[in-house]
Parts: sequence; structure tokens; C-alpha cells
Amino acid sequence: MKEIPVPLPEIEEQEVIADYLEKQDEYITILQNRIESGIDLLQEKRQALITAAVTGQIDVTDWEPPEDDEPAPEPEAEPPKAVEP
Repeated sequence: MKEIPVPLPEIEEQEVIADYLEKQDEYITILQNRIESGIDLLQEKRQALITAAVTGQIDVTDWEPPEDDEPAPEPEAEPPKAVEP
């Protein structure tokens, strides 16, 4: 295994790749935080809705789920481009 050559990109290209991956990591962290906040809010709303329905404060006999869902936003960072020698 020690004799097998392993090609490595030039240092400039490695830096471009590292910057891209760092931006993607930040983007994923932001999405995770938004998802966790959304889950907490949905759990609170769910409990409030159940309480209101059980106590007769709202009528849910004719409720139907919404048909329109929005897709998640695309990442803002562009993939790294190869650095010319």
C-alpha cells in the first residue's frame, strides 16, 4: 500500500475545496437549527390544537390538510472549480 501513488490536488485547489465544504457545513448547520426550531413550534401548536379541539373551542369536523407545500431553499454556495496550473 505504501507504494501506491495517491494524486492530490494543488494547494490552491485544496483551499477552494475546503472553503466550499466550510460554507456547506455552515449552511447545513443553519438548516438543522431551523428544522429544530420548526419542530419545537409545531409540537407546541399541535398540543394547543389538540387542547382546543378536546375542549370544544374549535370545530375540526370539516378540516382538510393543505395541498400546497413549498420546497426547501437551494444552497447559496457554488461547487468548487478546478484551479488551472
